[in-house]
Amino acid sequence: MAIIYTYPQKTTVSGNDLLVITDSATKAENATRSLTIDDLASYIVGNYPGSPINGSGTLNTIPLWTPDGKTLGDSIITQGASGQGVTVTGELDVTADFKVSGSTVLNGSLTANGVSQFNAEVNDKTGQPGSSGQVLSSTGTNVQWIDTVSGSGISPFLPYWLDDKTLGDSPISWLPINTPQPKLTIDTNVSITGETTCLDDITVAQALLAPDSTTPNSETPGTPGQVLTSTGTNVEWVDPTDVVSGSVTTLIPYETTATPGGSETYTSLNNIVEIGWSGATGIYVINLPSAATTPYRVIRFVTNGTYPGGGSHKVRFTAAGTETIDGAAFFEISKTYEGLSIWSTGTEWVVIQAKAH
Repeated sequence: MAIIYTYPQKTTVSGNDLLVITDSATKAENATRSLTIDDLASYIVGNYPGSPINGSGTLNTIPLWTPDGKTLGDSIITQGASGQGVTVTGELDVTADFKVSGSTVLNGSLTANGVSQFNAEVNDKTGQPGSSGQVLSSTGTNVQWIDTVSGSGISPFLPYWLDDKTLGDSPISWLPINTPQPKLTIDTNVSITGETTCLDDITVAQALLAPDSTTPNSETPGTPGQVLTSTGTNVEWVDPTDVVSGSVTTLIPYETTATPGGSETYTSLNNIVEIGWSGATGIYVINLPSAATTPYRVIRFVTNGTYPGGGSHKVRFTAAGTETIDGAAFFEISKTYEGLSIWSTGTEWVVIQAKAH
């Protein structure tokens, strides 16, 4: 038998090539046998204790080392038969950067424990990226882009919509905000078209009350001195002297107490004044409102039972500036239950009725 290294060398191995081995399992000790390369490979992969590759797996499943560190088994990662995609059937834990060049579909939850940065559009349930200024909001079962509210204001004014998504200051304020019972203040005209109940104070700069079944042209604040009265079905502005209850005219008086040497300027809108007296004899001056600023107004003055008799307790009605009352600078009354009615022509006051006891 030739020495092995004298045989011609074959550089390309085939699975059917034969190897010469000594068979230790036969009765004839050290019997010479032949073995194919394929048979030897199968033995090494499946049985040899020092084999670098051992174990078994499932088609298209990416293998992983089993606990002994020498045997391969199935992982939770599979690849399509044509190599079109990879599927992970368990939890995926990425401890470094995770970059996806294509689209990503998540059929479960997504938890981000760090900073999230989006360099492209983010779509809602409708597949839309939203418009500028919108925010992503929960619908309870999904998300959608909605408009945000913007704007600014000054405390303590209540906001109102400047457009469909911008807030600004309304003319309504809540003052003073640090008190137990702040008051509602409205710094503009108020139009009330329905029933209103006020349980506390309310301050308005000007009120335009629009009764039911009226046209906008009737929404006026009235003229100086008028009062708001019910017509039974609506309300209207009327002069205080025209206020009636049934068929009886009712005048609400302004009450004052005259004192010797005292005076006051009459600015009330009441068209009747009840005058009492306190103290010794003397003159009490009531300065009349300007006839020019209250044209065609009628004011009545009466003294009550507290007014002394004798004619020494005088109330002097003095016209404003260069205006006159019955052509004079003033007019006096001085008796108990005495009455005086005056009317403004727009330039002067005229006594239209005087009564004395």
